[in-house]
Order: sequence, then structure tokens, then C-alpha cells
Amino acid sequence: MTEFTQWRKASYSGGEGEACVEQRRHLQVPLVDVRDSKEGDKSPILTFANAAWASFVDDLRTSDNLSGGYAN
Repeated sequence: MTEFTQWRKASYSGGEGEACVEQRRHLQVPLVDVRDSKEGDKSPILTFANAAWASFVDDLRTSDNLSGGYAN
């Protein structure tokens, strides 16, 4: 049976509920699931390797256009 952490909303999303993503981590394997929080359980889930997701988030943090995001 696969076990996960709880879904966690991106800090960049704020409380407005407009452009929100959530993530959860797999406990047995180095994977991260990402979904649209507005859709909840109906949202498609994208799965990334931890390293790929961390690299993507780091790129967002260092972008001239965005700040914030998930804490690793």
C-alpha cells in the first residue's frame, strides 16, 4: 500500500483560491504528486521525481517573475 503525506497548498497561492497547486510526498519512494487544489480529489495528479520537483521549485524561486512557492 502506498502511503503519502497530507496534501499541502503552495504558499505562493495565497488564500484567494484562484491559482493554487498542492503537493504531497510519497513516503516509500522519492516521488512528489502535484494537483490543482480547486479541483481537489477530481484533479488529475502529476507525479515527479523529488529531484525534478525541487529543481522546478528552485527555478521558480529564483525567477525574476515569481517568488515564494513550496519549502523543501
